[in-house]
Amino acid sequence: MAKPLSILRPFLVDHHILAVCKPAGLLSVPDATGDPSLVELMGSWLRGASSGAGHILSVHRLDRAVSGVVILARTTKAAQRLCAAFRSPDLVHKLYLARTEPLAADSHLRALCRDTPKGEVTVWMRHDGKNVVARTEPFEGARPARTRWALHGWLADGSAQLELSPEGGKRHHLRTAAAVGLDAPLRGDTRYGARHGDSAARGEVWLHAHVLAVPHPTARSEDGMRQRLVTLSSEPGLDGRWQWDEAHCTPGQLVLEASPPDWWSG
Repeated sequence: MAKPLSILRPFLVDHHILAVCKPAGLLSVPDATGDPSLVELMGSWLRGASSGAGHILSVHRLDRAVSGVVILARTTKAAQRLCAAFRSPDLVHKLYLARTEPLAADSHLRALCRDTPKGEVTVWMRHDGKNVVARTEPFEGARPARTRWALHGWLADGSAQLELSPEGGKRHHLRTAAAVGLDAPLRGDTRYGARHGDSAARGEVWLHAHVLAVPHPTARSEDGMRQRLVTLSSEPGLDGRWQWDEAHCTPGQLVLEASPPDWWSG
């Protein structure tokens, strides 16, 4: 369920962009349901906060059932530059937190983690309108979707905490990486094999956009911004977690972080 407008506020605003943590259950953009969307709510917030135009443009989106950091553009030029950045895998880096369903002792993911608790998985995906076909081997019309993964830990119920970093941003990229590539469906993701009737998930998919690193559309840092000017390291840490390397920072690179959700810690 979307948070009320009085609660949902951006954590970063300047003349060009707005960044906010989208709650699970809220649409990123308007659709045929007519339900409230993040773009509409942030436009309303901006009009109330600035007594001016609430011009908001979407440059990327999260699935309705997924939570986490989203960046929105306030000008057409900012939207054009951000969209161009999102099309380049070298310019935008994403880190997601995910929690799987409880997994059996002989599960594929547990077997993988006995050798090393991190790796890369490739799923072949074809998008036919609203339908997504995903397999572990190439097939006609499919394109590869690569994901780096690292095990953060196992919880008492047998579920795994995963950190996922996608290359690109195909629809359902990470949901199929977990369910098809790692044979470990995410909690609440009934579309890809999770159990129906999971009261704990409450209709959510336990996947959270934790960190987003993207060039600021003005190509420089803005005074007073609440962000760290760092970039994502190309190597995972020895403890299995992806590390942020401040020694190789890129000027104008925004690193936007949304706090982990309640389900992350169990």
